[in-house]
Amino acid sequence: MDAISRWNRDARERTPPRPDIRLVVLNACESEIHALDLTACVDFAIGHQRPVFDKDAAEFLHMLYKSIFDGATLLDSFHMAKGCVDGYVLRGQRDPRNVRFCDDKGHEKMLPAFKAASIAWAPAQNWAELPEQVLPALPYYILYVGANNLTSRQQLSLKEEFEQIQQAFMHTWGSHSWGDNVQFQHKFSASTMDVSRELREHDPIILHLACHVFESALSLLEQDLAAQDLVNFTASWTASGKRLRVIIANCCNSGDIWQALSKHVDFVICHTTPLINEDAVDFVREFYGHLESGESLALAFDTARMVSNSYCMAGRKNATNFKFTLPTISSASAMLGGVESFATTVNATEFAERCRPDEHGDK
Repeated sequence: MDAISRWNRDARERTPPRPDIRLVVLNACESEIHALDLTACVDFAIGHQRPVFDKDAAEFLHMLYKSIFDGATLLDSFHMAKGCVDGYVLRGQRDPRNVRFCDDKGHEKMLPAFKAASIAWAPAQNWAELPEQVLPALPYYILYVGANNLTSRQQLSLKEEFEQIQQAFMHTWGSHSWGDNVQFQHKFSASTMDVSRELREHDPIILHLACHVFESALSLLEQDLAAQDLVNFTASWTASGKRLRVIIANCCNSGDIWQALSKHVDFVICHTTPLINEDAVDFVREFYGHLESGESLALAFDTARMVSNSYCMAGRKNATNFKFTLPTISSASAMLGGVESFATTVNATEFAERCRPDEHGDK
């Protein structure tokens, strides 16, 4: 890494400047963490998450460089190569969607600058400057809509993701405490008609999308949902006074949708680069777990984002005061050290305080 940094520094200082290193491909076993480290000194790095066989490594390189020299963008080239061999990851500090190293005739076109207006690396918002968030009355519905593209070689872990959401949200207080106040609905093989029907039936406060995204469209069952159609629908839906406050696009390269939707709904969360199943599942586990424990939307997102820094959130309201009201629980049914507590109903936060040991260590 030091050698690459010195090379790039020297390349920029020369007159005339010589091409610097923009992309490093680590075609080696378990090289993802090294690829991430390299983004400190180059624009992009590609690594592999697991052991990689020689034949797969050669096939990936062939497709990657063929696409690059055919004039495709770096992101499209990566997707085409990854479609042949799974397990590769692309990391970077710039937006790969508009980066081309060659023109359509295969001639070098080493771009002197890249479009930096990428959503993935936008600065964090100052939530305190935005209007206060007022949540609608209980109950809340969280609608999970997923679909696996039948032609894609990489199938999404939809059931696992949804199960992790439910388990995380019920971890602290349990389903018996939340009761009907927070309910989950899901559709794993969703069509555009399913999305419309589920929204109409449940009027959710959170819409969670999990599917492939291709060319600014959500890949749903039977028919793609164009991003602009989703934006137009969301604008009309929220303007009519519906309860929807948060849209989560837990999908690869959903940045374009994120930017457009953020004008019409209070909060939008997306992932702006390729997303592996493990990161998607880990993110929702942390995110919903923190929401369930009474943390704000802002803190839940910031904590979960440590899974992958390509997650982004935009909002038009203050995310620090978006919090689910903790359930009330009957302490007559709560057991403290095997002994039933006083027969009253308290808020979960108050109950937690009462359960906390005193200065002598007694409960």
